[in-house]
Amino acid sequence: ELQRTKGAFRLTRFGKEPALEVLHGTRALLFPPWKFDVIGPLALLQLLARRGSLVVLGSVDDQVFWEILAQLLDDPRYRPQDEPFHAANLPAIFGEIYDQLMNLPISASVELADLGALRHQLPPADLSASTNHSTGLFRYVRISRGATFPGMPASSTARKFSAMTEEVSP
Repeated sequence: ELQRTKGAFRLTRFGKEPALEVLHGTRALLFPPWKFDVIGPLALLQLLARRGSLVVLGSVDDQVFWEILAQLLDDPRYRPQDEPFHAANLPAIFGEIYDQLMNLPISASVELADLGALRHQLPPADLSASTNHSTGLFRYVRISRGATFPGMPASSTARKFSAMTEEVSP
């Protein structure tokens, strides 16, 4: 997926600094080596659990919402192996939780623990970098339903993509 979205790439050096070289048409562009790292929802949740006393996520798009929800719920059936979430498989994966959340009226909220058991510990996002095999805990999670606008991008950045032909050089 990354090769499809960013093209051919390789790790290289620019002077003494590590860099990521991405072929864009006939040009080679240099980025920081971490530019396209996909760390995922588990790493985000670990950061929030470690650093946040109170965390509010707003305007979360559908795919991100279900990925985060899958990490918060204890039952591993919500995290199927090699099966990306999409609109067609969400009802089967999340079952009754999906139905209850989809039927939640706009501006209503629900405590996630009332829908399913929460994980007691989050596993580390990177097993190779951790000596402790579990991190983070969320004692309370409330989901509030906001308005949705089908077919419309959820952020100002997304609205600009259709008008962009190419990023401007820095």
